[in-house]
Order: sequence, then C-alpha cells, then structure tokens
Amino acid sequence: MSAIIATVARISGEFSIQRVDGSTVEASKNSEIYEGDTVRGSQNTSELNSLVVNMVDGSDITMIGDESQLFDSSLLKEEFAENETVTEFESVEAMVDDADYIEDFQEDTDEIDTEAGEEETLSSSTDTPMASFAEQGDSSVDINAELRDVDTQKQKTTQDNDDEPNRIDTSHADALNAEISDIVSNMSDLIDVANAAATVANDAARLANSVAETARLNPTVENLEEAERAQQSANLASVEAATSATELEEVIESLKILAASAGKTINTTDAEAAVANANAAATTASNAAIYSEATTDSAIADMVADVVSLTNIANVAAQNANAAADEAKDAVELANENPILENLNSANTLQEAAALAASKAVDAAEGLENTLNTLNEAADAANEVIDSEILSVASIAVDSADSSADNANQSANINLNVSSVVDSDSSDNIINENVADGTYTGVTLNAVDVDGDAITYSIEDG
Repeated sequence: MSAIIATVARISGEFSIQRVDGSTVEASKNSEIYEGDTVRGSQNTSELNSLVVNMVDGSDITMIGDESQLFDSSLLKEEFAENETVTEFESVEAMVDDADYIEDFQEDTDEIDTEAGEEETLSSSTDTPMASFAEQGDSSVDINAELRDVDTQKQKTTQDNDDEPNRIDTSHADALNAEISDIVSNMSDLIDVANAAATVANDAARLANSVAETARLNPTVENLEEAERAQQSANLASVEAATSATELEEVIESLKILAASAGKTINTTDAEAAVANANAAATTASNAAIYSEATTDSAIADMVADVVSLTNIANVAAQNANAAADEAKDAVELANENPILENLNSANTLQEAAALAASKAVDAAEGLENTLNTLNEAADAANEVIDSEILSVASIAVDSADSSADNANQSANINLNVSSVVDSDSSDNIINENVADGTYTGVTLNAVDVDGDAITYSIEDG
C-alpha cells in the first residue's frame, strides 16, 4: 500500500476517497489518505461540503462543494523525489532529461500553444486538462502520445471557447467558492485556537481555585503571592478564550451568509461547539479569578483588622506603662525622703508594677510591628492598597508603646535608700562599766533593704 500523505482534520457534508485500486470509501474525520488517492465532494447534497485535510508536511488543504483532488507528492512542500509523479512542465523536463526520446518530447511540447500563442504550463488542477506521466522503469513511456492527447483536448477546449456566448458564466460562482474555501480554512484554524484557549483557561481556573484555597487556609505572604499570580493568569486566559470564541463566531456567521448566497447550507457543528467550549472555559476562568480575588481580599481584610486591634492594644499598653512609671517614680521619691519600711515597701511594689507594664508595652509594640510588616508584604503580594491612615496610626502606636516601655523601665530601676536603723529591743540600753567583751547592751539594730541586699552596720566615733 502507498504511504499515508494526509489525514482528514475536519469534514462537513459528504466526501469520498477513491483508492489507487479503484475502491471507494466514505471520508470521515481522521480518515487516512494515501498517495495516489482521489478525494471527491458529493454532488447529491443540499449542504455545502467542506473538508480540511492535514498534509504530512504540516500544510493544510481545503476543499468545498463537489471539488475533486488527487493527492500525490506534488502537493507537498518538499522537493520531488526521483520516483514521484510530477505535473509541472519544468519537472517533466527534469524527469526525462536523460531519456532517449528527449528530442521528440521537446518538439511535441513546442507544438502545444495557448490561444495567445504562448507555451501552456501543465498543472494538476482539476479544471485544466493535463498529461499524466508514469514513473520511469524498465519500459519506456509513450510521452508523445500523451501530449498528442493533450493537444486534442486543447483543440476541443478552443472549440468550446468559440461557443462561449451559449455557456453560463461561472466566474462569480468560482469566486464565491474560492472565498468560501478561504473562510473554511480560516475557520478550521480558529477552531484549533479556540479549543486550545479553552484548555488553557480551564487549566488556569483549576490552578487559581487550588492556590486560592491554600491561601485561605494559610494566608502567608508566599501563598497570597501565588494566589495573585494564578489569579492574573486566570484573568488573562479568560480574555483569550472569550476573544477566540468571538472571532470564531464572526467567521461562522460570515460563512453561513456566503453559503446561503450559494444556495447551500453548511454544517458548523464543530465550530459552534468550539465557540461554546471557549465561552464556557472563559466563564470558568473568570469565576476562578473572582474567587481568588475574594479570597486574597478577605485575607488582607483580616490582617487589617488584626492591625487595628493590635494598635488599640499597644495604645492601652503605652498608657498603662506611663501611668505605672509616674506612680513608681513618686513612691521612690517619698521613700527616699522618708525611708520608713512602709514607704519603702510601697515604692518597691510600684516599681515592680512599672517593670511589668514596660514588658507588656514592649510585647504590644513588637506584636503590632510584626503584624504591620506582614500586612504590608501581603498587600504588595496580593496587589492590594491599604488605607494609609490605618498604617500611620499603627506606626505611631508602635513608637508610643516603645517609648512608654522605656519610661516605665527607668522608673522601675530608680535606687531606693535603705530604711532607717531602729532598735528592735525595747529594754533599757544600759550596761555596767568594765564588763566583759560580748556582754549584751540591750540594743538590737534593725534596717531593711527592700531590694533584698545584705545590710552591714558600723559604729562611728562621737
């Protein structure tokens, strides 16, 4: 069997494929066409036949109506092989260049003239008589006979032209068919584009939904950034799919109008399915982008709420730290002026409270600052804009809490004097002269360092 030369990509209406052995099969999508096969459009249908064939060299051939096309290697973009059938005059010359009958061939071809007296180029068009040449082999080919047949046919064509007034002018129909053929070919390409755009849009939608869900459950900066990228991709894919659907829809309408003017209907089922598919995918991708946007917006809104809440906490902590600092400072001054045990204990308690208030203010400032930084990074990642007043108030609260903590720590660390020295023994402080060393005097000295440090005593002369 001959080699596969093409495959049916799209078909509307009825076409048949005549094999080299004379058998005929009905063409359908994905039908394989072998070298030497002839494809013909049916004449027995009210529907406009259209066929798009993918050649093995990557090119496409479009057929409409009842056109007939021989599929051989001359349709390929590649150069002719040595054993290929050729129909162009120059290729015929090359093929028989070394044959014994080249002179006779040249003489006969010189005799084939057009009505204008110019040399006629032979082609493979179904509208023009052509000579067919067998492959070179062991037996020679009577090319002269073939060319004489062409000359006879040419003379018949000339006679037919003499009867031109009695013939129907088909130039308009030919032009219309050519235009329809171009649109069918363009529609075939746009179907591929629309289907590809739909696939991309559906994939983008799945990714956007998946990444958005991850960001919802764990709204880290990295996850929000991924969600934003997937969201943008879904939006772009949605636009591309919708655009491809619109372009294809316009071509379908143009084709229907032309087909109607030719008195035919045309099957655009595949094209309309591609339009629906692309539009559906565009909607899916758009919805995914909307969901992703809502998810990132919600995550940012939660972060903003956290910043507002922590701003209030930091402001309260700053107020408490400043109040504790003032109370401790006043108590220390009183205790140092009158270092009785009651004053010292009170001052010590207030200093401990100031230290605790300072620690809470530091924690509040640190928590707010970290959340504020995360919000800014997340907003950049999600391409969101935050209210500048919220950011400004939060930043001021951080500085205020830090400053208040420093103030409270300073008050908490002011030194307290040792308490007054007192005699805790109420007995008389009297001893006899010349008593032995170590005799109790009746005096028991007592002093307090509220910080817990050891106290030493000394006796001064005087």
